[in-house]
Amino acid sequence: VYAEYISNRLYWYIQMKNVITIVILLALGFNSFSQTWNRDYGNYNIGWADIGANIEYFNDSIYMLYSDQNPNAGRRLNIANLSSADGDVIWNKTYAIDSVGMNVGAWNSADGPNDSGKFVLAQHFETADEELNEFDLGQLVVFDQNFDTLVTSLKGDSLDRYIFHQAKVLSDNNFIAVGWTDASLSIGTTNTLVVKYNQNGEELWASIHSVFANYYNEVLSIVELGNGNIVTGGFTRDNIDDPEFQILTMFDSEGNYLNHRLFGDQEWHAIGWARLDPLSDGSFIMTSTVEAENGDDYHYISKIDSNLNSVWEQYHYSGTSGASLRQIKETEDGGFIGVGIWIDPTTAYRYGIFLKFDETGQILWERKYQHANEGNFQWNHLYDVVEVLNNGGFVACGERNETDTGQNAWVIKVDSMGCLIPGCDTLTSVTELEHIDQLNVLVYPNPASEQAFVKVPNLSFSDRLGTNFFLKLYDLQGKLIRSTSVSRFEATYILDINGIQRGMYSLTLENETGTPLVTKKMVVE
Repeated sequence: VYAEYISNRLYWYIQMKNVITIVILLALGFNSFSQTWNRDYGNYNIGWADIGANIEYFNDSIYMLYSDQNPNAGRRLNIANLSSADGDVIWNKTYAIDSVGMNVGAWNSADGPNDSGKFVLAQHFETADEELNEFDLGQLVVFDQNFDTLVTSLKGDSLDRYIFHQAKVLSDNNFIAVGWTDASLSIGTTNTLVVKYNQNGEELWASIHSVFANYYNEVLSIVELGNGNIVTGGFTRDNIDDPEFQILTMFDSEGNYLNHRLFGDQEWHAIGWARLDPLSDGSFIMTSTVEAENGDDYHYISKIDSNLNSVWEQYHYSGTSGASLRQIKETEDGGFIGVGIWIDPTTAYRYGIFLKFDETGQILWERKYQHANEGNFQWNHLYDVVEVLNNGGFVACGERNETDTGQNAWVIKVDSMGCLIPGCDTLTSVTELEHIDQLNVLVYPNPASEQAFVKVPNLSFSDRLGTNFFLKLYDLQGKLIRSTSVSRFEATYILDINGIQRGMYSLTLENETGTPLVTKKMVVE
């Protein structure tokens, strides 16, 4: 009897333990899933309307700035507070103004809050007089931390176009807005426009500048340097059909022109704007997309110092003639996260991309995603990204289009490896790259002095990884030091490092397109 009693107790103990284990596993699984999501937002009855332009994160809350179609006329600004757990809308505020068009398509245009506790937004405001002559004005909007409007200010007149693209809160808690104008106050066809406002939205000064006569000069972004100077990022071209070149222009705190720098040549010219974001060490990062002479697109990023010199620069082959790196930001680990657009060269479908870079601009991983749109018109764009610090993930916003439901704002939240679920497993409604971040390359000894052994894993399990592979050793400035081809099958290679200067290097396993599959830090002593 006693033995039977013990047996029964043990049986129920095991059953309860199993139940508890299952509950814990379910809870963990639910929690990991709830930390990532893939959502869209929009008024399906209106149609082609909703664009997510800017994403912000503070006080453990996510805020998306997007435009939708005003039922009366034009477009209007919206701000949605999203749950970081599942992307549900907590609240949404609509800022409707009677106008022909109100464009919040000035990508990544919100900034704040810093010590001022305020957000500032720049956008393009389109209005019309009684005869329907359109006026293009720049609009500055200042919000408090609840996104209640504090200040609005319009720049422009009925004669010239004034277009704002981005605004910033300055270190003196005043505001700066940048864009372009065709006002006849400077020599270019279109001219760089920089306007400074005080905390009440009153204009302090405006600077209209063009580096070259008869050139198109348009500005998308701005950073403030530690010395009070400001740098605008945009593009310039001689004629409307000529190649574009990224341009950085520096002004002092009073709007006086100081210096500029052009990027690119006839072999490498821009197909995107120069987008700037400040870095913690006082420099800033610039990103764009450039086109090679053969038509291939490359992601271009460069770290720039306060004298407009490149600390380092990187060109990354995109594998298509249709790519655009729209935004890049510094992450807590000292690296960078970028988002943009990638067009499949076979199907012409458009994917939103995440790219994680190390502190020297080398790609650590890349992911391609789309929303669950199965129609013929598959269009998935990402325009802005922010790091979510409480769980190490990233949130990006943009737009997704398809034939049945039209255009909607798109927000996607991934984990710290860019995955929707741990291990980058593919959900039914999502397309992404193979989980190449799980490939293991072994380097030993490390540090090494004359030679090192590099064990490369089996790469033949998926043709999506590539067909030809190379081990490449780069210095911290991105200069190629060594390159050797490797097999698709598991093997160990000897890397000759004799005569290489002591220091830190980056060892990368790449495919034939130059896409990094694995990156390892290596020390030469």
